[in-house]
Amino acid sequence: MAVVGAWIASEYGWRWAFVAVGAPGIVLALVVAFGLRNPVRGENEGHALANEPGLSFWGTVKVILKQRALVYAMLGGGTSAAVISATTWLPSFLQRSHGLSLAQAGGILGVGLLLSGPFGEIIGGLINDRLGARDRAAVARALAVVSLIAIPIGIALVLVPNIVAALALLIAWKVVATVFVPPTWGLSQELVRPDQRATSQALTGICSNLLGYGLGPAATGWFSELLAPSLGSESLRWALVASLVLFGTLSVFAYLQSARVLGRSAVPATA
Repeated sequence: MAVVGAWIASEYGWRWAFVAVGAPGIVLALVVAFGLRNPVRGENEGHALANEPGLSFWGTVKVILKQRALVYAMLGGGTSAAVISATTWLPSFLQRSHGLSLAQAGGILGVGLLLSGPFGEIIGGLINDRLGARDRAAVARALAVVSLIAIPIGIALVLVPNIVAALALLIAWKVVATVFVPPTWGLSQELVRPDQRATSQALTGICSNLLGYGLGPAATGWFSELLAPSLGSESLRWALVASLVLFGTLSVFAYLQSARVLGRSAVPATA
């Protein structure tokens, strides 16, 4: 999709690139809305909750926000998403610092994302299944370690002068940086009652989108503007370094705090 988007942007402008990339999501939303059955809450656990009285929306939100371990996990997911949002700026970075055209930058980015594939999410799923069955705190600790590992790989990706090395580092970084996704979503489901899971997942998604994909790219842009007077075209390179360090460190801290709370209380509050 990155390759297609870069080609459309170079041929028809960035507005049509956004239309082309966003259109499949609308089609998928229609398929989900009209083609999937909504399961009965709790049926997978053997106790359907369809006829049980539940909390109001705001009552559910209040209960969820009392779950400190879950709130920290949401913040960890949001700041991890902010790390991933660095890919928003990579085409411009490859143009400015490596002298590539928009089509070439999109091609490099597309190849890197294609080769990294879903491996990060698969690894994250394995971590959640293997460690989560014994100790949820161990899942959060593992995410803190993975977030820490992603920082130097991301910095190397941005600083290395060779484009081939940058591509190899992009693949490695993308794999490591996306490990957080399944375990974080898993915690958003496991630490609440079945009838609270949709709201918990929505709050996790809001945190990831506002903090990660909202603040992340904006912060990188602000850093680049601040550094531009002294660094010129290289300001984006160091802005990316600043964002990777800042949000990566915050992610490590958030997951460690989640692990600390989970380690002290194995049974989550449900009311």
